Amino acid sequence: MHSGNTIDHPELGRLEYNTKLKDYEAQWIGKEGPIKYSIAADANNLEDELAFAAEIFRSIDQIISDSKAYACYKMLDDANEWRLENELPITEESFQDRLTKPILTFFGDRTFDLNYTTDMFGDHYVLVYNRNGEFYDAYFEG
Repeated sequence: MHSGNTIDHPELGRLEYNTKLKDYEAQWIGKEGPIKYSIAADANNLEDELAFAAEIFRSIDQIISDSKAYACYKMLDDANEWRLENELPITEESFQDRLTKPILTFFGDRTFDLNYTTDMFGDHYVLVYNRNGEFYDAYFEG
């Protein structure tokens, strides 16, 4: 499985070590195309974290849908406060549509985030956090 600075995983594919960021990076090829992701190299148990990431990607379409709904639930009012004066109010549907395909970061403790770029919030990005399969926070940053 491990070979120098790469990991070949039966479900996740080939992950390359990034010496600058100290993580393993790859792309998941799903129905909607590639999704970039990274896994912390200093995870307490890298094998367990790889298994957790594989588990997440088995249901990634639902997780993305749920994370967008959660972000909307937490942030819709803020999005409308940030909108331009001449812009129509942001609806739940338009909020979710304005979130791009995410980049996932696995932190090594069964916690990960989905990082969405968007044209809302002054072009900041939206982060949605998940721990053990439960969303617990969403905010904009950057």
